[in-house]
Parts: sequence; C-alpha cells; structure tokens
Amino acid sequence: MAKSRLRVIAAGIAVGVIATTFVATPSSAATDCQMFDICKWAGTNFTGAKSTTKNPGAKSCTVEGLSQGIRSVDNFSARTYVSYSNANCTGSSYYVNKLETKAALPFTGRSYKVL
Repeated sequence: MAKSRLRVIAAGIAVGVIATTFVATPSSAATDCQMFDICKWAGTNFTGAKSTTKNPGAKSCTVEGLSQGIRSVDNFSARTYVSYSNANCTGSSYYVNKLETKAALPFTGRSYKVL
C-alpha cells in the first residue's frame, strides 16, 4: 500500500512540474516576427498597430508605414535598422542591431534606414 501511495504522489508531483513548466513560460508579441523580417509596433512593449518589413535589403531613407510612427522593434533580420525621429531621416537616430529587440525606442520613429 505504501508503494502505490508513493507512486501516486510521485506521479502527481511530476504532472505538477510539467504543467508549471509549460504554463509559466512567458510569450512576447515580438516572438511572432518571422526570420529575416523587421517588425515594428506603434506602441511600446510590442503593442498597437504592427508593420513588417519582409526580408529587407539595404534601404535608403523610408517613411514609416504606420502614420502614428513606431515605438518598439523586433529586428529578426541580418541587417541593422536605424530609426529617425523625423520623416526625412534627420533628427535623433537610434540603432537596432541585427537579431535585437527593443521594447521601447527613446522617441517615436518617423522614418528609417536599413544598413
């Protein structure tokens, strides 16, 4: 009897550990960005409207696709993304390196370059 009770307790603990492992794993909106893409959100922490630059090559100055600008970036590409505070790639600039994620840019991005 003691052996079967011990097995039941051990099985219950194992199930609890497995369930905790899967349930406790956090997910981020940034993780839905596909390999080679640059994903951008209007809000901080990957919230609000989303814009994706698919498999970007080098780009000269480009106005952001979101009219409200961007505040967070998941750069899942092999290139560097540079965000600018003005619509003509002037003003403040902020670099998001390849395979880097930024939950909050220091300003609202209005234009960008991909290097």
